[in-house]
Amino acid sequence: MAVGAKQNDRGGWTLCRDWELLKMLNPIADRPRSLTGTPTPAFSDGPSLLVEAREAVELDARTNSDFEIPTIEEIACLLPTEPE
Repeated sequence: MAVGAKQNDRGGWTLCRDWELLKMLNPIADRPRSLTGTPTPAFSDGPSLLVEAREAVELDARTNSDFEIPTIEEIACLLPTEPE
């Protein structure tokens, strides 16, 4: 099962299930690479955001998962080109 963590406007994390991830990622894949942009220096805290996102996923896996021993692996970290 694939899940994602998206930071909400209150600084917390909202988990996204596999189908929700596809709905978010498909429009990005349709854009030409020249329009995808690059992260700005405002996202130098990317590593700490990744730690926070992982903690949110781990907490959800411990409390809401049917798996006895869930394994969590980071595959990608997407950042907007500008702060929202």
